[in-house]
Amino acid sequence: MFSLNTPLFEQLTADSLELFASNMEVLGFVTIGIFGRIGSIIVHFACGYLCFMSAYHRKPLLFLLALPAMSIVDALIPFVGDTLSSVILFELGAFALSVIFLLVAWHVTKDLRKQPQTEEKTETTTQTKDTYSTITTIC
Repeated sequence: MFSLNTPLFEQLTADSLELFASNMEVLGFVTIGIFGRIGSIIVHFACGYLCFMSAYHRKPLLFLLALPAMSIVDALIPFVGDTLSSVILFELGAFALSVIFLLVAWHVTKDLRKQPQTEEKTETTTQTKDTYSTITTIC
């Protein structure tokens, strides 16, 4: 409880000690936050990649694989404790999960990436070359 007789600094240090953390403590929190953001970027990239490949190759199974990957990390957030060690364990675990999701997405689509071009794509390329040669002949 704040009273007029207590100096402000003493009141803040008693109630909100984290405002006066040392540089090394702050660096630790920032490092943990960076791991969390990088892991989030990796998960979003893997899910977006799976959704794109699902739509491009008309494979709904890939879309169904992307859904759990996107939501599992977000579903685990309420279980993070208040202590620094539980936050570190959660962030490192979430980072490891996101790297695993990325590797799974890359592995699952390996055969799709190695597929030869379809006839439609080859036909379009041939038409483009014919158009180019016609234009150069006219000019």
